[in-house]
Amino acid sequence: ELISASPVAVTLIAVTPEVTVGQTAVLTAAVFDGPTAVQGANVAVTIISPTGLVSTLTLFDEGELPKGDHLSRDGLYSGVFVPSQLFVTSETGDYTVHASITGYRSGNPDPIFFQRDAGTSVRVVSPCAALTGFIADYGQDDNGNGRYEWLVIEAEAGVNSASTFILQAILK
Repeated sequence: ELISASPVAVTLIAVTPEVTVGQTAVLTAAVFDGPTAVQGANVAVTIISPTGLVSTLTLFDEGELPKGDHLSRDGLYSGVFVPSQLFVTSETGDYTVHASITGYRSGNPDPIFFQRDAGTSVRVVSPCAALTGFIADYGQDDNGNGRYEWLVIEAEAGVNSASTFILQAILK
């Protein structure tokens, strides 16, 4: 138990707490000194895969969407990772995420150092279904007049769990 008079509070959020293998997970750490956003904090994240592989990531408050951060200097430090790229494996399961957050809060007359820890997790699941790559199409003439009444599209899919699926096609 930590008892402190410091009003600096942090939380780590998995914006996308469940992703399909190959999808991007977004992490955000909220770092505030009371109602005020803390600027210039260092947010170092450790990600542990279900089998214990470890990787690191730094979260930023720079307002860069590719890094998952929408607004600069708002106290929300963000970063993205794709588990299958980070660990070079398509491992499903729960990824443990730990953030160590350090920085300085405004103090009179000198800034005051703080250190906080926060955690969350991201679950990686197998896709319900995926196209295998086999796709065929052909016209179908039901009444024998030489004109197609239907365009038939066949697509092979590997299905991991029962569900309702929609296949859409765009004709050009």
